[in-house]
Amino acid sequence: MTPKFSIIIPIYNTENYLKECVDSVLKQDFENYELILVDDGSTDNSVKICDEYAEQDKRVKVIHKPNGGLSDARNCGARESIGEYIIFLDSDDFIHENSLSKISKTCEEKNADIIFLKGFKFFTDTRETQELDEDLNMDELKNKEEKLNYITSLKKFPGSACTKSFRREFILANELFFEKGLVSEDIEWMIRALKASKTIDYNNTPYYYYRQNRAGSITHTVKARNVNALIEIIKKHAIKNPNNKENECINNFLAYEYIILLANNLSLSKEEKIKVTDNVYEYKWILQYDNNPKVKLVNKIRKICGIKITARLLKMYLKLR
Repeated sequence: MTPKFSIIIPIYNTENYLKECVDSVLKQDFENYELILVDDGSTDNSVKICDEYAEQDKRVKVIHKPNGGLSDARNCGARESIGEYIIFLDSDDFIHENSLSKISKTCEEKNADIIFLKGFKFFTDTRETQELDEDLNMDELKNKEEKLNYITSLKKFPGSACTKSFRREFILANELFFEKGLVSEDIEWMIRALKASKTIDYNNTPYYYYRQNRAGSITHTVKARNVNALIEIIKKHAIKNPNNKENECINNFLAYEYIILLANNLSLSKEEKIKVTDNVYEYKWILQYDNNPKVKLVNKIRKICGIKITARLLKMYLKLR
């Protein structure tokens, strides 16, 4: 029988969190899935943990490969998958108990290329959770453009690859693989996925828990390469005078990322800022696509104070949060 889900977990030196991640899948009340553990050249005990799970449960498949980064590991898992739907799960995160059965029902009912799922922040020290994504409600929306417009109006665009379910045929037919070596790979990949999709929908079941403030996490620090990656993504996908509603929605999404770019740019060292600042300010026009309430506010401030002062205010805001 074809598995309903191929759940792909890229793994690199996360021995302290890996068991909680894998167990959150294996303890589900839904069993029709394959769990693909992609060991991306780990040098810690993660290798042994993966092999032990494969010995204990026939649904677990382990791939050992040389280190190639998160994108490469996800791509490897996707190519080896055989399920109807692909779900990505990071190895330091975990999923809500018995959520897969509810998501499976939505997949059957909607048969959408992309189904948005609900995420939470999980704080390791206190084990408290904080709702990250708003409840979605697309029931009254007629088509993809209306749904995209609605999603970009949310306080935070849910852009992570991990809080989605994707039809496997859709991924493979459109060759939707992550760009190897790119920082912020989820953003660039999700833009391509949204452009290629014909149907999108949602499930508000509590599902994904992002572990916060983990030492060694690749998202723990801001570096010049993060800023450069966002600049390149905006260069690649932003359209200055879009000729359709879908491209306007993509610009709305990128405008949200641009305000993060503005704030992060001023967190760089003086030498790093000199290298990237001109490119950052060149794309200030994207702020006119302000369907998102945060972008709308930032754009109003920019019109009054100018882009440089706006960037400083954003940096102060991030420090005070």
